[in-house]
Amino acid sequence: MKRKIVTWNIQHGGGSRASLVADWILRLDAHLIIITEFRLGTSGYFLFDVLRAAEYYLSYPNVGEGVNTLLVASRSEIVEEKPLDDTLPDQRHLWVVNVGWLELCAAYMPLGKQKHPYWK
Repeated sequence: MKRKIVTWNIQHGGGSRASLVADWILRLDAHLIIITEFRLGTSGYFLFDVLRAAEYYLSYPNVGEGVNTLLVASRSEIVEEKPLDDTLPDQRHLWVVNVGWLELCAAYMPLGKQKHPYWK
């Protein structure tokens, strides 16, 4: 069975483009979607609602509103979700999701020297 995986950096949480982002993502009809620079807030909750209505399962690191992170949406049930390494300074950058047919590590790296611990 072929499966489509899409990844997209929506930049700054999508903001006023959230409905355009949602329309584009739904048109692709992907099995798995990784969205980077996802943010909880008005745009993020809108994307949650759209993806859940389209019967996607959602996974994301537990962060506060307005913080750039990532969101994984899957047509398959999410079996496990966790940080890659809980000794890293910030768990939102490397997020592991297992959907049964695939285990992946979604990455959204910090800028500059802050990324050094994540490369190790």
